[in-house]
Amino acid sequence: MRTVAFALRPLLAIVTLTLVGVPVEAAREAHDARAALSSDAAARASAVSGPVILVLPSSLDFGIATIGEPEVRTFTIHNVGDEALEILSIIGSDSQLTSDLALPATLQQGETITGNAIYAPTGGSLAARLEFHGNATNGVYVINASGFANSPPRITPIGNLSAQAVLK
Repeated sequence: MRTVAFALRPLLAIVTLTLVGVPVEAAREAHDARAALSSDAAARASAVSGPVILVLPSSLDFGIATIGEPEVRTFTIHNVGDEALEILSIIGSDSQLTSDLALPATLQQGETITGNAIYAPTGGSLAARLEFHGNATNGVYVINASGFANSPPRITPIGNLSAQAVLK
């Protein structure tokens, strides 16, 4: 077993060299892959700048909704970038899915805004996307939405609606 452990150590150094590439010499000298990985992650993190959008929750489940009775779910848009984020439009990929957020909207660094996604079922099931368009450096942000439309209950009377009472 010791031979296998020693055989893996050089292999790990090769994998570290292949994956990281930035501070490889320091990582190889110290035999510490974490230093190389954290330095590479820091380099990638600093490369991401500008407005960055994050929408929570990452998906919306409307469950079973009655036709003619819209279901509403709340979402929050976060600007996790370092510049102003502009939300220009929110588009549902299915006509049953819309948003009530007043647009355009601008969020400064660290700001959030809350809006509603509205599912107005007309029949069948909903498997749609809600797309957030704007100036985010991470592009169009998409969350999935699902639901199922149910017909409203129909209650019809059975038989004669009049009632007679007989007193003796």
